[in-house]
Amino acid sequence: MTAQKFTHGPRCSDLTFRSERKRITFGSTEIEYTVRRSHRRRKTVEIAVDPVDGVRVAAPAAATDAEIEDFVRRRARWILRRLADVRNGAEPVAPREWITGETLLYLGRHYRLRVLDEDGPGERVRLAGR
Repeated sequence: MTAQKFTHGPRCSDLTFRSERKRITFGSTEIEYTVRRSHRRRKTVEIAVDPVDGVRVAAPAAATDAEIEDFVRRRARWILRRLADVRNGAEPVAPREWITGETLLYLGRHYRLRVLDEDGPGERVRLAGR
């Protein structure tokens, strides 16, 4: 996934989000993507490549079509590599089991989980130092 900040552009005040299909040509390859605009997303544009949904771009409602297209074009090589991985059946990320010994990437660091069975209402998570 990759992201970029935007701080200007017209705002769309009547929608929480809107979704639209777009495409660009990169060399001889056409890249189709879905743009989802949201007021909740304030500054960053994010690209994700999903085996089911394809290329998804999450953008602030304030980002212009030209800014988004420029961002997708600059990240086109990365997008094409991810699409190739999906087509070639790259190892999917294993679902979390939430068991002791499993590692979790959090804020750029890997943490080994220790699951404790404690009595009490509901489930909770606590990050404790060593």
